[in-house]
Amino acid sequence: MTVITKENINSPKTDEERMREDRWNFLEFDYIPDTMKPLSQVSGYWVVDFSCIADTGIREELKTYYAHVINDRTRNPQTLANTLFYIHWVLQFLSGLELKKSLLNYPLDRLQEKYIRFLKDHGKVTKSRIRQIHGTQVVHTYVEYSSLGLELKAVYNYLSRKQLAGMSLSEKDVWDLRELPFKVEGISSRPRFMLNFEHISQLPIRKVFKRYVYERLKTRKLSTVFCDFKAVNLFSDFLMKYYPDLQHLREVDRNIITHYFSYIDSKNFATTTSKSRKSLLKQFLELSYFMGIEDVPQQELIFRDDFRKAVKLIPKTIPNEVLWQLNRELPHLPYQLQTMILLLENVGMRVNELCQLSIDCLKRDYDGFYFIEYYQGKTRCYNRVPVSDAIADRLQKQRGETLERFPLTRLMFTINGKTPYPQESLSNHLNQLSYKYHIMDENGKSFHFRLHQFRHTVAMQYAQAGMTPYMISCMLGHKSIKSIMSYVELNDLMADKKLEVFWNKEENYLAKILSPSDGNEEDQAVRLTNGYCMNAGDICEDAVICYNCSMFSADHTDKKLLQDYASALRNKIPELEMKGMEREGQVYKKLLAELEKVLRMPKEMDDL
Repeated sequence: MTVITKENINSPKTDEERMREDRWNFLEFDYIPDTMKPLSQVSGYWVVDFSCIADTGIREELKTYYAHVINDRTRNPQTLANTLFYIHWVLQFLSGLELKKSLLNYPLDRLQEKYIRFLKDHGKVTKSRIRQIHGTQVVHTYVEYSSLGLELKAVYNYLSRKQLAGMSLSEKDVWDLRELPFKVEGISSRPRFMLNFEHISQLPIRKVFKRYVYERLKTRKLSTVFCDFKAVNLFSDFLMKYYPDLQHLREVDRNIITHYFSYIDSKNFATTTSKSRKSLLKQFLELSYFMGIEDVPQQELIFRDDFRKAVKLIPKTIPNEVLWQLNRELPHLPYQLQTMILLLENVGMRVNELCQLSIDCLKRDYDGFYFIEYYQGKTRCYNRVPVSDAIADRLQKQRGETLERFPLTRLMFTINGKTPYPQESLSNHLNQLSYKYHIMDENGKSFHFRLHQFRHTVAMQYAQAGMTPYMISCMLGHKSIKSIMSYVELNDLMADKKLEVFWNKEENYLAKILSPSDGNEEDQAVRLTNGYCMNAGDICEDAVICYNCSMFSADHTDKKLLQDYASALRNKIPELEMKGMEREGQVYKKLLAELEKVLRMPKEMDDL
């Protein structure tokens, strides 16, 4: 018999005890911070009564799911507060269903269809339009279910995964990496936890691939395993299309492999993608054989000659003109994103390394110089890069801004104090900026930014500044000098071209001096105001070098001055042409074109 005392009458309930009840007041859970408690006077959604569902089994399933939401923190308190009314609509819908003891006894498609119809009948929005900028900088609009429309599906999927928890991995077609008996090395700024084998149509091949992936996850990064999936999924699709009766890998022969490689070549993949799909299939077949799996080919089917000779790719950099436009429009981004872009521009780190920067990444050496210390997941080691005082000052301000919002965070860039800022979100914001504020390439098209191109651009700037290959590899954190030789070679190629142009100019000049013609000096050169230019070829690049530079920017007072200057040039050019001063006319035209680019900046910039 339990003795009732004053202590246990007044003792508060634990969260576990509250979750056993059918009526929950979410404000009573420890999960909700005290700062949100006053909201109970504003919204009645905080109290949820599960007893409205007569089916005891479904009622307990719903309580299990929302207990999981609270205990595992799958939604932060603010998000939960904004979506609490979803629970009420799910309860209203399920209270009208016939009794079947479990949600899983209903087919998901039919259940979702009924739920959406129920919401529409009550005037609720079930779909939302999503606008997304694709790689061609074209905005695509597509429709998907709203969060309210997906709430019941989230409950159903959780219950499905829970039901499969007792099954072995070989029996599951969808793996949750968090349930594996070992830790998988992933990227925290791009969290992924699920592996789906359902796209492999042939069940015996799927079974072999599961064994292969299980071993690969122990020694390889998650990104490498995702590439394995792409290769095997493509091979499975090919077999389904051309060899639908083939079910076992041991049935694959050399003719099928030759056909498959022709199929890959017809897909117009990039050279690196095509090579990756072929080489990863080769690895899959050969390593599966060495793992002792019998249901694989017992002889070599893919040879070195099956791969095209490696193509030397020129690093893709961001043009100076585009960087200048980007820096001009950068203030339109949130402060945190501005700092991230500035670091990409000036340091050249990989974007996943940027997103995971420590709050204490900025350090100072004994001589007082600043440097950034960060972990490189690709090389599994730390790298140190010296930075300017301006970048150090910006990082210090960013640190203060981050700690003001999240005092206990260990991350410099974060969305909630615990999770690194997502790299896909950074890319999306950057390309939306490019689209909205008309950041154009040399062809007048909206420029599409790929974040890794900043790294290529910084490496190229290092090479152009005269850094040795060893210095560049240290700055970028490469283990091998071979990795950065493409930048050095490209810079050497550009230098060779400039040297060739210079030599041609010198030869023309010497030819005119050593072998003068019968005409006067004006016939052999281009007339200038105070003399002649012996270079009769293209005009000098240095004539308008400041306005071409990505570091050039015009402020409010400059703009009026530049407008007057441009107006004077328009009046001067016809006069120069009439006097026969062709070279100066060409220089003025080029200068005018660059000034007009500067003057085309948005009106909003005048107020910055």
